[in-house]
Amino acid sequence: MIYHHCLWLSGGRIGMIAAALFMTFVTGARAAIINVPGNAATIQTAINQANIADEIVVWPGVHFENLKLTKSGITIRSLNPANPDVVAATIIDGSQTTCTLAIYDVTDFALRGLTLRRGRAEKGGGIFALRSQGLVANCTIELNSAIGKFGAGAQSTQATAGRGGAVAGEQARITMNDCLIRGNVAQGGEAQQSRPEKGLGGGIYAKLSTFNLTDCVLSTNTAVGGFDHAGTAANVYSGEGWGGAIYAEDSTASLTRTHCRLNIARGTLTTGRGHNGGSARGGAIYALRSFVSVASSAMFRNQVLGSNNQPYTTGGFGGPSAYGVNGAALGGGVYLENSNAALTQASVVGNVAQAVIGDPAALLAFQLGRGHGAGVYASGSTVAMINDTISSNTSNSEGGGIYSLNSTASVLNATVAMNMAPLHNGVVSTGTQGLSIKNTLFGLQNSPVSGVVTSLGHNLFTSAQPGIQVGTDVVAADAGVLYFATVTSGLVLNPLTPTSPAIDAGDSVGAPPVDERGVARPVGPAVDIGAIEYDGPLTDIVNAVRDGAWVAYE
Repeated sequence: MIYHHCLWLSGGRIGMIAAALFMTFVTGARAAIINVPGNAATIQTAINQANIADEIVVWPGVHFENLKLTKSGITIRSLNPANPDVVAATIIDGSQTTCTLAIYDVTDFALRGLTLRRGRAEKGGGIFALRSQGLVANCTIELNSAIGKFGAGAQSTQATAGRGGAVAGEQARITMNDCLIRGNVAQGGEAQQSRPEKGLGGGIYAKLSTFNLTDCVLSTNTAVGGFDHAGTAANVYSGEGWGGAIYAEDSTASLTRTHCRLNIARGTLTTGRGHNGGSARGGAIYALRSFVSVASSAMFRNQVLGSNNQPYTTGGFGGPSAYGVNGAALGGGVYLENSNAALTQASVVGNVAQAVIGDPAALLAFQLGRGHGAGVYASGSTVAMINDTISSNTSNSEGGGIYSLNSTASVLNATVAMNMAPLHNGVVSTGTQGLSIKNTLFGLQNSPVSGVVTSLGHNLFTSAQPGIQVGTDVVAADAGVLYFATVTSGLVLNPLTPTSPAIDAGDSVGAPPVDERGVARPVGPAVDIGAIEYDGPLTDIVNAVRDGAWVAYE
């Protein structure tokens, strides 16, 4: 069924069913149930009729509406929020005109078992919540877009950022359970000349807000910078993409059993003579002055892709081979800036930080892009990583696994393996702060640790690490760690072999009581080094890498 712009197709069988279920509103303190269609022709009409504690039940069909909610205590749900087929069939379609659902100054709202799609706005294409608090459960939020405003005219500053392709919250507190957020886009505003804007949060944008996500999936969302229409004119910056799945600024983002996969943050290429290519930061998560908790969750196969620039040939910048700075790519999985973060029993696997490396013939030394921290990038932050698998991430510059800049970081009982980068493919810590490691396995990496790194003992390296290694650390040519496998929980793990030197070689004092999967430690006389306690071969593998080839996690 299609309900288009407030019309209900009411004939025949559907009309008879609706008539049979038509109810009389109950007066007094008891809540009412308002069926759409049935008691109200459209969802917006039902919202206008509803009082606190009322439920609006949306029947299956495509409802072409752009909704506004300003009343507290109202639930909008499908006939059966727990049935995925009902959720997929109960669609609120924003027709790419404005936000699908805008919520203002509301407490205790609830959305259950709905599909919200094809909304388009500057903030929150699917849902925009301002000064509001509520629950979104068993919902699919897909194919929405947040597009920044176009900046017209020379040296224009009118372009604006696109914020939150699926959901944007400002001064909001949103709980999301069992939701699928996929295929949404946040795109920065384009500009005629001067500066295009950023795309912030392909899936979720949070400003001065709290988002608590449990048992959710954020997949194939994109944050991309605005395009520049400068032509042959000189430009200053290209558009930047920050937070492929989630962007958090002065906010709290808590993820529990929530998986971010195949999301992209991408900078854009200038068409003018750009000083700078567009940077990309946080393929899955971007956090600025925020608190981030990631527990029992996977950041898998996300990407940050910095953009190139064009030659700048006028003024004092040199000849035709002089370039500006190419776009940096920072934090393929997680990007943290001046933030606090805890990654516990998390998988950060298969992410990419791909910066554009610039023209080697260029005259300017600063023209090279940076691809740092394909797994985790932290700047000026405090981050604790416990029972994590940080594996098979790829940077085309430095820090394939972790890149820590002026941050206080600790790594305990983690597996940092098979990461790739031209320089320091495991862990890099630079600046005035430092990074500590304990009970951590570093496998199949030719440069596992570098910089300001302190070993607290019982780490496993595949080669000696002078200046870092201490007496209780283990050096073995074969770490006895397998290629990664995905398991039914959605985590992505590098299990141990039965003969791994990591088994029973950790320090039980201060070790976490369980491993990444939740298996109790220790199984033997002492805890194992790494994120996984060996208790036999994994029995719940969904797919795995074998002989260097892997089955896609879709």
